[in-house]
Amino acid sequence: MTVAFGTILLTFIMATLRATTPLLLAALGGVFSERAGVVNIALEGIMLAGAWGAAYFSFISGSAWIGLLGAVFIGVIMAGLHAVASIKYYADQVVSGTAINLLAVGFTEFMLNRIWGQAGSSPEVASLPNIGPLNFMIYLAFILAIVSWVALYRTPWGLRLRSVGEHPLAADTLGIDVFKMRYAGVLLSGVLGGLAGASLSIGLLSRFVDGMSAGKGFIALAAMIFGKWNPLGAVG
Repeated sequence: MTVAFGTILLTFIMATLRATTPLLLAALGGVFSERAGVVNIALEGIMLAGAWGAAYFSFISGSAWIGLLGAVFIGVIMAGLHAVASIKYYADQVVSGTAINLLAVGFTEFMLNRIWGQAGSSPEVASLPNIGPLNFMIYLAFILAIVSWVALYRTPWGLRLRSVGEHPLAADTLGIDVFKMRYAGVLLSGVLGGLAGASLSIGLLSRFVDGMSAGKGFIALAAMIFGKWNPLGAVG
């Protein structure tokens, strides 16, 4: 009975860690963007596009590591669109984020059919390895949570980023480039959102599935808010 309970508990913990990984990575991305003063509900679209990018680049290169870089690349592009619209052109941040979410749905569905000639999912692609019983992305997510906390609360750069989000006029009078810091925060959310997508397509699975983000970007936003915009709070 004790052995059986221990096995069930271990299985539950491992399943929880696997489910946590994409949510945590996306929530960390949201923390950087929100701390810079930009609402980023585009995390859902960034994650979905990143998942597609990871599968596509893994497929054409035969390397999951190239796929991981591809996910980051696509995530930064999607976040860059949100940054330009929100920061340079002062567009409504919620409207911009919603548009990017819709763009990601249409783009990934179109490319799935265009590249692989099939709907639903891609063929099997190279996936990231396991380290012991867990996938590489699980370890990376928790390491990045600690790194993010240190960057935000123990470095001058983090202080500048937080000041831009909390008191942009005061930050500007101190010589901090508000626009550059906001771009940095949003683009970092693209990096982390892309990694969140990669954890879905080449981490947990070995293929891209249409709509595989399935609302996880919005759940990540909720986790970020409940965590009080703090990386370690998001872990909790």
